Amino acid sequence: MKIQLIKSENQQTSEWSGGTTTQLYIYPESADFSKRDFAYRISSAKVEIDESTFTPFPNYNRKLMVLEGVLDLNHEDHYTVQLHPFGQDAFSGDWTSRSKGKVIDFNVIFSKDYSARLFHFELSKGEEIQLNCKEMSLLYVLHGNLIIDKKCADKKDLFVVNGVGEVSMKANSNTLIIATQLNKIED
Repeated sequence: MKIQLIKSENQQTSEWSGGTTTQLYIYPESADFSKRDFAYRISSAKVEIDESTFTPFPNYNRKLMVLEGVLDLNHEDHYTVQLHPFGQDAFSGDWTSRSKGKVIDFNVIFSKDYSARLFHFELSKGEEIQLNCKEMSLLYVLHGNLIIDKKCADKKDLFVVNGVGEVSMKANSNTLIIATQLNKIED
């Protein structure tokens, strides 16, 4: 199992029409987001305008979790949902999607060759747990401090765990983690 730590200062932040987005991880790592040649991308966006239209991602699926604020999300000809902190929605990148609300969100965009699971959990100071990792597990520290494999992640750092098995982690303070697990779909 390979464990990589991506510190917040090494994450790429860029502007978009509604605010900023920070790319936390892209796979393969040589992929170019603008060319749409990636298998999956993990990011966090700050939406600073009241209404926005999502960028279309044909042939991709999306999962979105609100971290701060309230988001009204309308998928044209499909459904409307209101998301509060840690609420999430899964939808097709082919859909026309519009949002209302200023929020900070967490995004997973993945090709139809993958499945994705998105969840959050909290650890109390000093708590140790074992996490059952799948093919690829990404652990984003929203608040606090987390140690895995003698590597220490602080707020907005990301652990990338590549491989199947259990990973031992310990919180040095009260810690909130956003976890994404991705697996290639077998034919």
